[in-house]
Amino acid sequence: LLQSSGSFASSGLNSLAYYVKQSLGRDVWLGNNRCGFNPGVRHDPNHAKDDLWDWDLNEMSKYDLPCLTDFVLKKTGKEKIELIGHSQGTMQTLQSLINYKKLDTDYDHSLLGKVENFIALAPAVYPGILIYDNIVLKILAKVINNKFVMGTESFIPLMMFIRNLSITLGNKSIFTDLSYLMFKFLFEWNDR
Repeated sequence: LLQSSGSFASSGLNSLAYYVKQSLGRDVWLGNNRCGFNPGVRHDPNHAKDDLWDWDLNEMSKYDLPCLTDFVLKKTGKEKIELIGHSQGTMQTLQSLINYKKLDTDYDHSLLGKVENFIALAPAVYPGILIYDNIVLKILAKVINNKFVMGTESFIPLMMFIRNLSITLGNKSIFTDLSYLMFKFLFEWNDR
């Protein structure tokens, strides 16, 4: 949601991507969801700007993940992949595995038969009591579907503003520190 596939390699040789490559001898491909670090940039400039974020988890599960999978299979010549997902990536994978079979004659949207092994890290499937007991999330739920909060050209524009400001100020830890505090507050995560 607020990370990229770079987190699988951010700890250098101690990262999961390096471990899988070096210790298990697997070919590692890292994929990201739409947008990345350049919000507002489109592949097709003919579309209206206000439809840039007119998609959701359903489209990422139905089109994006199967497309990424097919790309890797085509490039490697393999018949199946082993897939590791984290958080939102687990939800996309589970939704894709369960819901999308061949929907039309031109393209098979299903992951069925293409994934040999799926590892779900921190699966984001059920929020539990988080959305019911956290007062901040109760308030956010009432205002979240607002273009000023969620954005029209980027997801939660305030996060991108803080990220860009921290880079401009030459202190990238501002963004990571604030992200850490947010996740610590929301999910009671800590360094342990």
